Amino acid sequence: MQQFTVRCHQWLAEALTARVAAEKELEELWRDAQRAMIPEFATPAEETALHEAIQAEFDELRKADQMLSTRSALIIPALKAELEERGWMRRRWKPVPAGARSRRGRRVGTPDQRFTHRFVVQLPDNLGERLVRACYNSSKKSVEGLQEWRLAFGDGPRGSLHKGKFWLGSGPSRTDLRRKDALLAGITYPPDVLRAAAQRVVATSEPDSATLAADEPA
Repeated sequence: MQQFTVRCHQWLAEALTARVAAEKELEELWRDAQRAMIPEFATPAEETALHEAIQAEFDELRKADQMLSTRSALIIPALKAELEERGWMRRRWKPVPAGARSRRGRRVGTPDQRFTHRFVVQLPDNLGERLVRACYNSSKKSVEGLQEWRLAFGDGPRGSLHKGKFWLGSGPSRTDLRRKDALLAGITYPPDVLRAAAQRVVATSEPDSATLAADEPA
């Protein structure tokens, strides 16, 4: 299993928590119904065998994405749907270079959003690897283009800063700024996709800017 920690807005974290709680209630109702069918006068051996059968059936339902009482169980089918919609589920992706995967710090093209909450999801190795490879390879050209843009115009919002100092090079034109926006739009990291999958789970779109602002600390 591969573990991903995803930063998110408060509304999404709370909606996920509520959905998990609702799924746990449904799971307990299912287990109670199954236990109620155990004969009252079953021998200890028979009762043990029946409990094992209930657990085996539960495990099969979980594998079939039908028992979704954890964040990971909820997000996995939603992530598959998200990858399918992006056309990333059936493609073969090249491995991510070791140096790129181990790189620390803020990544090129990361959105300037202030996330106050987070959630953790465990993905099967094959699904987690597909997510990482798809994001890296689909974003590679845009990341390289943005790095070149910053060398030419600096790394502030409008190219005004470079390595923490005022940029003394030439300023970007409107065409250059539009190109930067296009490059940013072409960059996707695993947390971006996992947040989209989480929104599928809670079946709601991102709130308006006023609601998001209320999430942020004063």
